[in-house]
Parts: sequence; C-alpha cells; structure tokens
Amino acid sequence: GVLLSSPFIIYQITLFVLPGMTANERKTILPITLSSLVLFIVGLIFGYLLIAPAALNFFINYGSEVVEPFWSFEQYFEFIIALLFSTAIAFQLP
Repeated sequence: GVLLSSPFIIYQITLFVLPGMTANERKTILPITLSSLVLFIVGLIFGYLLIAPAALNFFINYGSEVVEPFWSFEQYFEFIIALLFSTAIAFQLP
C-alpha cells in the first residue's frame, strides 16, 4: 500500500512545503525530485534483474540436500517486494 501511494504522499508533502520556499529553492526541487525518481527506478530494475535471481538461487540451493525448499506464493511475493524496495531505497543514498 505504501509503495503504491508514495507518489501521492510525496505530492501532498511537496504542496505543503512549497509555499514556504524561496524562488531559488523552488527551482532546485524539480531536478532533485526527478533524479530521486530515476535512482529509485534504477534500483528497482537492478534488484529485479540482478539481485533477486541471485538471492533466490542461493536460498533454493543452500541446504537443498537436507531440506526441500517449499515457498508459498505469499512468502515469495513478500520476499521479492522487501528485496526490491530495500534495493531501490539503497540506490537513493549518497
């Protein structure tokens, strides 16, 4: 829910903060917001294409001789969402 509603939340926060900003600050908010969005999307793509397959391969093959891996769809979906969201947030850090 938070992931899907985050653009609206960010928009509302921007509308709240914008009247208190100077003209120079208003000019810089658009490039910062766009670059943050681009970095978030690049982090999602990186996590989906590189990290998720490697992590799933590791978890499926690790200890497969002893225990048969059995994941439900809910467990798989929660793992992928957490992995992608954390990777996308990490890409926004300096």
